[in-house]
Formats: sequence, structure tokens, C-alpha cells
Amino acid sequence: MSKIHRIPVLGTAISHNGLVPKVTQDRHGSATRSVVVNGKQAMESQLLIDVIRDADYKLADGRIVNARDLRNYSAEELEGKQIIEGTGRKLNVTEYFGNKENRIKRAFYSVLYRNKTQLDLGSGLITNVSQLALANDWNLAAPSGAAINLLKLANYHCSGTGVTAAAATDIALQTASTNGGQNPVAGTQSLVSAANLQKFQTVATIAYTGTEAVTEWGLITQNSLSATTGTPATASSSTSLTATGTPYTASSSTVQGQQQHIVQDTTASPKVWGLITSNTTSVLNVPAWYKSTDGTAGSTPGSTDAFNLLPIILDHKVFSAINVVNGDSIQYTYLGTCATGG
Repeated sequence: MSKIHRIPVLGTAISHNGLVPKVTQDRHGSATRSVVVNGKQAMESQLLIDVIRDADYKLADGRIVNARDLRNYSAEELEGKQIIEGTGRKLNVTEYFGNKENRIKRAFYSVLYRNKTQLDLGSGLITNVSQLALANDWNLAAPSGAAINLLKLANYHCSGTGVTAAAATDIALQTASTNGGQNPVAGTQSLVSAANLQKFQTVATIAYTGTEAVTEWGLITQNSLSATTGTPATASSSTSLTATGTPYTASSSTVQGQQQHIVQDTTASPKVWGLITSNTTSVLNVPAWYKSTDGTAGSTPGSTDAFNLLPIILDHKVFSAINVVNGDSIQYTYLGTCATGG
């Protein structure tokens, strides 16, 4: 038998022109109710996660319980009883929740943060690169049978163990999970519609195969985190990079090619990247180059530099550690609210 813990995850919203939305606090970090752009509300994002544990806790008499169930027992009834964790470890209830003085407090904490049906801690972070891609959406190819618009492709969930606060200039996860989460998982997309309130939703479950502390999540546009196809470069300019050989399918009005990807120079210091808006079989065209560190204008890559190809990351969140073990899963539910009245 499994139990589901619902834990909300949040990031930090973007502040523009000194306008900062109202902030609320929780143990997972700071959250904002909306994103302000030039004094007007923009897209707001939210991520809820369900942590699906491999096994419930059992009392020594074989009854399966969770922290919520323990509220039904008095301190006297629990005195001397043991809890058997999903790992098989046995602990006296007093050892698990502490002494009588703080047992109720710790049980309440467990119920609130591990078993509550749903907590709404506000919106997260939309990245600059995703907005650059969205602004270029009109200019993309229209291949038959394979839509490549941003929101259609932004359906792959990935997680990691990076702990640096998320930033609007992020273009990738900091440190991909090594136990299942390193493989992006396709979500199920849907429209959550209400009068004058429309939300884009995608839901996916990542299964973990080992022990780690999950601290970050991203929503990206392909089922792999990066590729090195065509590296190193053989030529470069302020708006292009030429690969070794002819490894690409040329983009056109009916072929995606490498559009909706990022090319990142990994030799330059700091690294620089560009959004691919079109390509030939060897040349990747970009509007401009940006520094991976802060998103400001970057220098032209070296003509023989190494590079990689990255998906676009629509949203990136960093949060307090959620510890998982082999057999645990996390279901990620992402909601993007398309604000009106701005």
C-alpha cells in the first residue's frame, strides 16, 4: 500500500522596474502571487507535487497507518508502541515523534507538510529564454503533423539536486537527478478553464531509483536535457555558429530542424548561448548571443569552440529538499495562468 504526500513547490517571481509583488513565506522558500511586468500582471505559474512513498508506516501489530491516523490515538495508547517504516526500520513512537512534550508538535508538522491534501503557496518563475522563444513563435516553421509552438513542446518534466536560487536567466537545471529524474518525463497537457481565468496544465510523474534530496524542477521542450551533435564549431559570427560536418536537418516552412533549441558555447568564459531561429544542415542561426551567467549581451563564440544543444526551459523552481529513496515517485502538476486585464 502506498500513501501520497502533497507538497507544493515554488520559485521566485521576477521583479521588473522595481515593482515587486506581494510575497508570502513557507518552509520551501518565498512565493509570489503574481508576476509584475511594467506595472501589469503577466503569466503566473504554480507547481504542486505529490510525493508517492514506496510504503506506509506500520504499527507493530500490523496495522498500516500514517501521521494523520496517529491523531486518533492518545499518548497513552501510543506509549510503548513501535512504528515500522517503509524501509523496515523499527522505532518506538516516542523515538519517532520525540518525547511527550514535542510529539504533538512534530505530528502536526508531519500532517501539515506531508499529508495535507493540497497547499497553495503562490506562483513560481518563468524564464527569460522561454519568453524570447514565445516572442519568436510567429516566426517558426509549421511542419505538417508536428506542431512546434512553445506551449505544445513545453511538456517534459525533469528534476535535480541544485540548491542555488532559481533566476529568470536560467537556461537549464543546475544538477540533474541521478536516480530516475535525469530522464525528462512527458506530461499530460490540458486546459483548466473557468470564467475569465484560463490555465495551461501539464502533469507528469518521475519515478526515482535511489536515495537523493530533490531540490529543483524544470519544464522543458524535449525528452533529453542536452546533446552535443555537431560539436566543435568550425566557424562563427555574431548571429551564427557552424558545426562540424552536416549533422542537422535544415529547417524550412514545413520542417522544424533545430528551431526551438538553444545552442550554448561551452568553451567561452562565461558561456554564451543563442536561440536557434533557423538552420541549414550545418549552420545554426541565432538573433544574438547572451551570457549564460546573467542573460546580458555576450561575445561571439570562438570559431572552433565546443558547444551543446539544450531544450528551452519554460519554468525552473528550486525548493527545500524532498528526500526520496528507491521506489518513491513524485507527481508534478504545473499550472500556468494566462492573466487578463493587463
